[in-house]
Amino acid sequence: MNLKGLLINTIHQLLKVWWFITRPEGRGAKVMLTIGDEILMVRHSYGHRMWTFPGGGVKSKEESIVAAVREMKEELGIDVTGLQNIGSYFSNYEYKKVTVDCFVAKVDSKEVYPDNFEIAKVEWFSISKLPQERASSVDKIMALYGSK
Repeated sequence: MNLKGLLINTIHQLLKVWWFITRPEGRGAKVMLTIGDEILMVRHSYGHRMWTFPGGGVKSKEESIVAAVREMKEELGIDVTGLQNIGSYFSNYEYKKVTVDCFVAKVDSKEVYPDNFEIAKVEWFSISKLPQERASSVDKIMALYGSK
């Protein structure tokens, strides 16, 4: 493991201890980016490292759609517009109680510029052929998407 990976994982483990003690509540935002019949998924460089949709925490007094746009810029280096809210789900992963608002946005290009500190891998998948090694949140978000 390289120095960057060691640093990220150490910080993440320390945060998990803090989350176990404090049991924080918060909000999150996830975005399903689509182009044709494909969706973009990421693997983070920390945590479970399964395929998931990009996104992150919603800051205090920040609207979830604003957080979604911000996270796409931070994680993927892209500006997204036209986000549609498809619903939300509750997560208590890693001792945090989080309501996650989910969005979908169509993009015109598969070109992204991932943050190599937080994002380990980016890949486009056919909606009908999602990777087996995926986070449970993916299925929750796909169910929300299918209900719209």
